[in-house]
Amino acid sequence: MRPSLRLACGLLMAAVALPLGAGQALAADGSITSVALEGSDVSLVFEPSASGTTIAVGSVQVTVGGKKVNATAVPFADSGSAAVGRQAMLVLDTSNSMNSGGRLADAKQAAKAFVTSAPLDLSIGLMTFSDKADLVVPPTQTHDQVTAAIDGLTTHANTVIYDAVESAVQTLGTQGSRSIILLTDGANVGSKATVEEAASAVAAAGVRLDAIGFQQSRGKAALDQLAAAGNGQVYSSSNLSDVVAQFKDVAQRLSGQLLVSFPLTTDVPRGPVDIKVSGTSDSGPVTAVTSYELPKIAVTPRADPKPQAADISLGPVSSQPLLYITVAAIFLGLAATLAFAFNAAVPSGKRSVSKSLSVYTLARGQAKKKAKEPTAFGESAVAQSAVEFAGRIVRNRGFEERLQRRLEAGRVPLKPAEWIIVHVGMVVILPLLVFLLTRNLVLTILALVVAVVGPIIYLSVKESLRRNKFIDTLPEVLQLMAGSLSAGYSLPQAIDTVVREGKDPISTEFNKALVETRLGVPIEDALETIADRMRSIDWAWVVMAIRVQREVGGNLAELLVTVAATLRERARLRRQVKVLSAEGRLSAWILGSLPVVFALYLLVARRSYLFTLGQEPLGWIMIVGGCISLTVGALWMKRVVDVEV
Repeated sequence: MRPSLRLACGLLMAAVALPLGAGQALAADGSITSVALEGSDVSLVFEPSASGTTIAVGSVQVTVGGKKVNATAVPFADSGSAAVGRQAMLVLDTSNSMNSGGRLADAKQAAKAFVTSAPLDLSIGLMTFSDKADLVVPPTQTHDQVTAAIDGLTTHANTVIYDAVESAVQTLGTQGSRSIILLTDGANVGSKATVEEAASAVAAAGVRLDAIGFQQSRGKAALDQLAAAGNGQVYSSSNLSDVVAQFKDVAQRLSGQLLVSFPLTTDVPRGPVDIKVSGTSDSGPVTAVTSYELPKIAVTPRADPKPQAADISLGPVSSQPLLYITVAAIFLGLAATLAFAFNAAVPSGKRSVSKSLSVYTLARGQAKKKAKEPTAFGESAVAQSAVEFAGRIVRNRGFEERLQRRLEAGRVPLKPAEWIIVHVGMVVILPLLVFLLTRNLVLTILALVVAVVGPIIYLSVKESLRRNKFIDTLPEVLQLMAGSLSAGYSLPQAIDTVVREGKDPISTEFNKALVETRLGVPIEDALETIADRMRSIDWAWVVMAIRVQREVGGNLAELLVTVAATLRERARLRRQVKVLSAEGRLSAWILGSLPVVFALYLLVARRSYLFTLGQEPLGWIMIVGGCISLTVGALWMKRVVDVEV
């Protein structure tokens, strides 16, 4: 069979295989190098055949089987497409003839110019041929690896061009946009394959092939056949600058590729169809046509509006009605728990008096034997058992007294055991509720963090607000006590005046101290418990002054007036320091919260950016290092702006 006849047969076979996959364009001014289904969209790569031509994105139009469809086009580098990738294989001649005149050094320089000019998302591979075809570097986006491999090339005998082309086609596979850039200085010598077989492989695979004949005196006809089968171009050059420019032209053509997408709606023709893409470039209209078999059954849309209740088996609650009933029951249970915890009903007057006096009377043990104390969750046996169990835990852990003091300082109507039950209930119920509603692991983890940290922050805020209000009211309270003492009242009577005329938290805390004094506790000790409970250094100084006055004598009214003036001056200094340090505190808040807020934004907008960190050991090291740096920086800035007055 004559060579021309074998080439015709090969091209005919490629035309038969073309409808089953993406093929080369039928027009000469543009080409479609890849077609793929991406969810419910059809994505294809459209490029001009001539290098240095730029297609206007807004001018691109698509027709499928003669019917115009709504299509969008974006530069491939900006598309972020996961279904359509692009690869290029550098196939370089390393035969002994390349040693003549420094050709190999020039070829290396030109190839590195291509790698430098190529788009960053392009996977570049390197293959050489002499006595055999060698894959030096598989296609990779690590371009530095390709550049280093080019520097290490050496020459050998023979020039198996056709074997190298076939091997490059096999290496590039059948998916995505694929290109071969072939450079040689001579004709084929020693290949097992023929030029027709190599051309048939290129055409059948839909790979674009551009050939560069460097100082070539023979073999140009074979390069023309290969380039025609690959819908590419043949460049001929005799000097280094031309070769570098030609390699850069190929890289520029790849940079100008567009990713064109259109939805596979019900009105789009199905089966084997011709897809035509047209656009306008700076040099005129650009058109390309390819054949592709679109599925006859509509592709399932990416977003399913129906709840995915069957994704995870939950036994009886897998059905939709029972799922809603379960979620509603959990929500009502959580609401009831919180309602009992934070808005518990006040016991009857008789029981309240008995409970209060039981702390200071010998009948406390007898009262416990007769009837158990009511809890914020009711008087049922289950509630009593739960509170008793939690009480044993907090007592064994040794923080019952601290937690009790914090609850009293924040005026939260719960005992330590009851608070622990509420906290644990939120940690268990809230993440479960979020998971059942959203089936989202990330939101479930966030709900768990909120359930763990939320009650702690709530108690700290309540305690801090009440303590600050207590400190701010102290000068007026001391002035009122000094006036009462000047009018002839005793110290307990002055305290009673504060209870009757003051507001919470002053009236509440002083009333507790007054009750203790009436039960026999020394008045100085009763007042000192207020300082311990409210963690107020200012009030501790006042109590110390009262102790000294009661031991050595003196005018207590004048002493309280002096202390009140001192506290007012300290309050003024605190406000002044707060104003002067406002910029630093605001900077600390912004710098401390910015990484967290930005991470949450990426979690919603670009979740893959964050998930990439968790897939590599280096990413985990960066996460841990970032958290440590953020924590150290926040603590450092807090120490800087926290001025003690």
